[in-house]
Amino acid sequence: MTDSQQEYEFTCPECGQRFEVNGGMRDALLERGCPVCAATVPNDAFSAAMT
Repeated sequence: MTDSQQEYEFTCPECGQRFEVNGGMRDALLERGCPVCAATVPNDAFSAAMT
C-alpha cells in the first residue's frame, strides 16, 4: 500500500471535526489547514484508520 492509499483518521485540534482521509488528503490538510475552521493541522492530528 502506498502512502497515498493509506487511510488516516483526522481530528481537528481546534473544532474537533473528524473524518477519514487518504495520504494525499492528509498532505493537503497539513499544507492548507482544516477545511472547516482553517486551523493549522499538526502531524499528530492524524491516526491510522481502523478499517
